[in-house]
Amino acid sequence: MTPERVMAAMSGGVDSSVAAALLLDMGYCTAGGTMQMNGLASEESAIGDAVAVCQRLGIPHYVYDVRETFQRQVIGFFARSYIDGLTPNPCVFCNRHVKFPEFIAGAAADGYGRIATGHYAITEFDSAAGRWILKKGADQEKDQSYFLYGLTQDMLEKTIFPLGGLTKSQVREIAEGLSLPSAKRPDSQDVCFIDAGEDYMGFLQRKMGYRPKSGEFIDEYGKKLGIHAGAAGYTIGQRRGLGVSSSQRLYVIGKDMAKNTVTLGGSERLMTRFVKAGGINYVSMQPAENDFWAQVKLRYSRGSARARVCVTGRDTAALEFLEPQRAPAPGQSAVFYDGDVVLGGGIIL
Repeated sequence: MTPERVMAAMSGGVDSSVAAALLLDMGYCTAGGTMQMNGLASEESAIGDAVAVCQRLGIPHYVYDVRETFQRQVIGFFARSYIDGLTPNPCVFCNRHVKFPEFIAGAAADGYGRIATGHYAITEFDSAAGRWILKKGADQEKDQSYFLYGLTQDMLEKTIFPLGGLTKSQVREIAEGLSLPSAKRPDSQDVCFIDAGEDYMGFLQRKMGYRPKSGEFIDEYGKKLGIHAGAAGYTIGQRRGLGVSSSQRLYVIGKDMAKNTVTLGGSERLMTRFVKAGGINYVSMQPAENDFWAQVKLRYSRGSARARVCVTGRDTAALEFLEPQRAPAPGQSAVFYDGDVVLGGGIIL
């Protein structure tokens, strides 16, 4: 029987390299593919690394140029969100609107019916529900299911996550055992389209021509506390870099982009039990018509907390937490879990 053809999305890093190697072990007819998205020198280097890994594994390698789509969709989304005063998560948006759909389409055009990525996540098919289920990866510290809640059932059906049941240390061991060129390559930590050492505001000014306007820091009663360098450059919960003298520690507790003001207050003003979310995608469950309980993560780097998800519309909800949560930032994602299962998620409003 002819083996199924699966293409691994390869960034040149150790995770995607091992994912490709594991596909071969699983008996798939495998190729590697790299998406050319941002045009930075680091991306050209990553493509070279991916080619070297494919040569080591003895599989073909493809390059898909999606720079125009990435610029319009992801970088445009990122810039608009920041300028509007939000704190966006471009990886969540990219996975849903560019990375997965574009790579699936490119692989299909070259004869590969499914893809694989190096994400630490797990998929299973629930025959009783007739749906694909997205679950956390076995390595809780590296689990990336938070970034994948926006995927559709069609995307899950066409995707394999070979690393889902492994830890990062196991992945490194496999890479070293196979003498893969990427075995010692460090993990990437930064937003892929921003140069190392450059902050978000610097990128917006250099690349997007954004010119921030100074305005007033105020307290919650409207009293002027100082001058800020542009409201878009501050995040809810931020304490450092404010440049305002006070007898108490001050944090960013609100922003008014129309008035160009940034409101500062004590840490207690960051706590809330109520969060609104929109653009909700129900990935593992059917779209909810009734309220339900879930463990909810408000940031990737933060633990989850118990909350009632009150359905207010087709893709909107009001989250009511049992315990107050600190500094939910508009633009970040709220992701709903039932144990290890990702029920869905949306954007904090």
